[in-house]
Amino acid sequence: MANNVLMFAPTQTGSVVGGDGLTYHVRDGLVRVPPGLVASFVTLRYAVADTPELDTLAEIDSTTSAYLTGITPGTTAASKGLVLDAAESLNWATTDSTASETCTLTVTDTRTGAGAVGWAGKFDLTSNVALGSYANGLYGIINFGASGRVTGLAAGVVSETVLSAGCTQGTYAGLEVELGMPANAVTGTETSLLYLSVYGAAAGAFDTSGFLFSLVGVTKNTGKMLANATTGATERPKQCLRVKTPDGTRYIPLYDTVAIAA
Repeated sequence: MANNVLMFAPTQTGSVVGGDGLTYHVRDGLVRVPPGLVASFVTLRYAVADTPELDTLAEIDSTTSAYLTGITPGTTAASKGLVLDAAESLNWATTDSTASETCTLTVTDTRTGAGAVGWAGKFDLTSNVALGSYANGLYGIINFGASGRVTGLAAGVVSETVLSAGCTQGTYAGLEVELGMPANAVTGTETSLLYLSVYGAAAGAFDTSGFLFSLVGVTKNTGKMLANATTGATERPKQCLRVKTPDGTRYIPLYDTVAIAA
């Protein structure tokens, strides 16, 4: 089936006849797909040149399933849901030549209720079968071509937490990593809180010049998070952290003082 393009204004009310001869009902810029039509074959656009997105798309459905439900335009804080058939997926593709800061998709969640919990965005991948060689709940990638680069910092995923004078209680972190181990859970062939890897034909270049991590924005001084070790009496490590390197299991020693014997 070819794409059926509907052209209508954001405030339009009435009926629009599509290229397939079907009548689509529009009210205040909201469109409803006739029963029996598979919504994934329909492309919806505004007829107004300066309104490229369907900001007030209300509901698309068919006789098989509800594809978009509960979307209310305007300032109403409605619950919004997107349900796809098992064989369908949602693909968002854009091309942007803007030479300034842009964001392809922005989700703004403002909380005004004290004691609220939750997320601005949440992705769940659930499986009760043996999956293949990889699976991720959330995937972020930045790909540079032969001439691609940045003049500052680039990362596949960025995690940022901004504190304020009101943060007098609670625990805060720039990145939280959790590994759930419910009853009867096992650790498979290998399990870790962090899995760090380097791949590609030029991986040796990273071996030569790369770092495990880069620490910036802190000031080194006595009593600070970053401080010089000082000469002291013979001091043995108090604890060790187990890590895995290409050579196998290794242990990072931990001291309870910066006064370590030379």
